[in-house]
Amino acid sequence: GAGFIGRHIVRQLLARGDRVRVLDPRVDQTPQPDGATLLPYSLFDDAALAKAMDGVDVVYHLAGNPQLWARDPAEFDRVNRGGVEAMLRAAAGRPLRKIVVTSSEVVLKGWRDRSTALATEAASPSREALAGPYSRSKWDADKAALRAAAAGAPIVIVHPTLPIGPEDFGLTPPTRMVLGFLRRRLPAFLETAFNFAPVEDVARGHLLAADHGRAGERYILSGENMRFSAFLRMLGAVSGVRAPRRRAPYWAALLAGHVEQAVADRITKRPPSAPLEGVRLARAAMTFDNAKARAELGFAPGRVEDALRRAVDWLRAEGHAD
Repeated sequence: GAGFIGRHIVRQLLARGDRVRVLDPRVDQTPQPDGATLLPYSLFDDAALAKAMDGVDVVYHLAGNPQLWARDPAEFDRVNRGGVEAMLRAAAGRPLRKIVVTSSEVVLKGWRDRSTALATEAASPSREALAGPYSRSKWDADKAALRAAAAGAPIVIVHPTLPIGPEDFGLTPPTRMVLGFLRRRLPAFLETAFNFAPVEDVARGHLLAADHGRAGERYILSGENMRFSAFLRMLGAVSGVRAPRRRAPYWAALLAGHVEQAVADRITKRPPSAPLEGVRLARAAMTFDNAKARAELGFAPGRVEDALRRAVDWLRAEGHAD
């Protein structure tokens, strides 16, 4: 509930009159919406998790490490897969109406997949085809959720693409990318294709999944597919910062990713500016089809340009950028 998407979900639930309980060890570290019951405990505190589940009708599981690098790569597995499994154990046998599990776009396309077709929920790349420990941990979490759904748990899985918008206090990779642009630290860019979605609409998609999603189904919460160069031009237009024009070849970006990763892993122990897993993800066209979410959930994302403007305004107001 203290993460980027989670805090928007909390606000929207409160706005429609729901009673909300947030289990997150970081809830006392960032501003929280008024009205929720805040439990600053770990997902791996069995007693706290059981207490948080008491009397609950719907569970939204967003706990995870969304970064693309960690000092200990095993952290991804512990938090992303292990977190889902801990939640499922606590939920077992309870009369829940729905469990919404937040997955990711990264499990729907292998990094060497050169297809330009839009990926759908039917995509099923192998674990070995994924780009790194973050992606594989989300794949494992997906499988755990699907097994529980097959056993009868009322689980719906949602796959957000890259969320854009304000209040990303943890600076997830999409916001770090925007921030690097604002700080003029992108002298060149790697041309590829991504899908971006306003974070408020991604949050709303979670509520729609709880209200209308079919148990055992997956839904892609995507927004606009666009070339990265077009995204940078749009960001330049809303921010007043000139977009880079120099395009870097993929081999150079991959080489830089290997070097930066090695330095981060062995020397600095600090996140690299271009994590190797992120560079690998940029090789494939990460573009998606949200037709199923539109048809079954009523999902209707807004304009990415407006979300970018909100993100830029928030980053500047928080003192992150000039």
